[in-house]
Amino acid sequence: RTIPADTLVRGVLVAALVALTACSLGSPTPQASPSPSAGGGETGSTVSQDLSFVGKLPARWTTAAANCGQADGKGSDSFSVKLTAADALGQQDTLTIVIGSGYKGAGNYSVDTTTSLATAGASGGLIASSTPQLVTNFIVLVDKASGTIDSTMGQGANQLDAVERVSGTWRCR
Repeated sequence: RTIPADTLVRGVLVAALVALTACSLGSPTPQASPSPSAGGGETGSTVSQDLSFVGKLPARWTTAAANCGQADGKGSDSFSVKLTAADALGQQDTLTIVIGSGYKGAGNYSVDTTTSLATAGASGGLIASSTPQLVTNFIVLVDKASGTIDSTMGQGANQLDAVERVSGTWRCR
């Protein structure tokens, strides 16, 4: 006995739909995140971090909202990492790391990098920032989405007075 073509097609479509539904229930759909290279976009998602803050606002960031890509107001050869998480007082702070120019992917950008720590939100009050005397050691790994930082930041009239130090591993995704 032969099965009519329309019945056979309908059966194949139902089987395919059942298989697709089963696959989608078994595993989450991966979220695409843009590459944080020069001219890249921002991710804006919460990402695991391994950062220690010592000084005025001691904290340990194990996760942070991460936005990475071209630095605001800078050229296409810039790179910025903005991480937002809670400090020891429960206040949301944003660590901003900026390579103002010369970004080419993986490498050591210690000479050309600045860091700042500010309260998050509309007020964005500056807590501390790096200076030429208070060096930032900043490395971008081959994936262009993670690396290491060791930065001493100061505040006020005497920028040599270090008030905050951040060190550890940062991630964009």
